[in-house]
Amino acid sequence: MTDQDFKEDLIVFAEAALQHHASRLIIDMRQFMGRPSEAVGAWRDDVIVPKYVKAGVKKIAWIWPGVSADETGTGAAYRQRYFDDRDEAIKWCTATG
Repeated sequence: MTDQDFKEDLIVFAEAALQHHASRLIIDMRQFMGRPSEAVGAWRDDVIVPKYVKAGVKKIAWIWPGVSADETGTGAAYRQRYFDDRDEAIKWCTATG
C-alpha cells in the first residue's frame, strides 16, 4: 500500500465517521499492507483529524501491533490508544468514560 492509497482510505473512513456522527472508531492497521510514512502523519493531523472532531469522535482504538499503548498521537479533542489485540481494542473503545 502506498502513502496515497493510505490517504484515500483514511478520507473514505473519515467521511463515513462524519456521515454517521461516529463517536467511537476502531482502526485495524493489520488490514493495511504497508506502513505510512511520517509525512502521512502530518497530513492526517491537518486533513483527517478535523473531520473526526467535526463528526464528534470521542475515542479511537488503533489495532496496530508494535506501537506502544502509551503513544497518544495528536492533541485532538478525542482520546486514542493503540492495541496489539482486537478484543482489548473493542473493550476499551466501547467502555464508558
